[in-house]
Amino acid sequence: MEPDATVDLVRAAKAGDERAWDRLIGRFWDRWLSPYERDLGTTIRRLYDAEDLVQSAVIEAARSLGSLREEGAFFVWVTSIIRHKLARKRARVRAEGARRGSFETDLEPARDEEHEEAVATDEEYVRVLDAILSLFPEEPDTMAAVVLAHLEGLGVEEIVARLGRPRRTVYSWIRRGEALLRKRLGVR
Repeated sequence: MEPDATVDLVRAAKAGDERAWDRLIGRFWDRWLSPYERDLGTTIRRLYDAEDLVQSAVIEAARSLGSLREEGAFFVWVTSIIRHKLARKRARVRAEGARRGSFETDLEPARDEEHEEAVATDEEYVRVLDAILSLFPEEPDTMAAVVLAHLEGLGVEEIVARLGRPRRTVYSWIRRGEALLRKRLGVR
């Protein structure tokens, strides 16, 4: 019998089952692609294709799947990889615009000071995502809770429902994740 639960598919894929991997990716492909097709914006869309972005993230996830300690965090982990790739591309496009003195993109208004602030914000966001992804393999539940709370904007009850864990556990993961990120980022 083929596994149907996401956790079972991730376990089978980690064990080398290519059919499980294909089913897993097929299960989430549209959920990964749809929001990022909309989020690319016209400037980035001219340079990058959303499908390529998601495919690149899936390939990255496949390469490091064995390091993911909690199979239940798979979807949030891959979504974080996609978010990171998009943030890096956005930061690159905006920084290129700043170097050329061309701020006319769909990313931000053309005023110099706003553009410079947006470039700094992009760089900080990429830095936070770098830290989240570096912590994800060892702390998958914790980082999943942090991503859902702070990047997805979900409330604790929604996170409880998504992760299937008690409220107390989710609160604990969020607090621990925030502390780990502060430490990793050198923030007090």
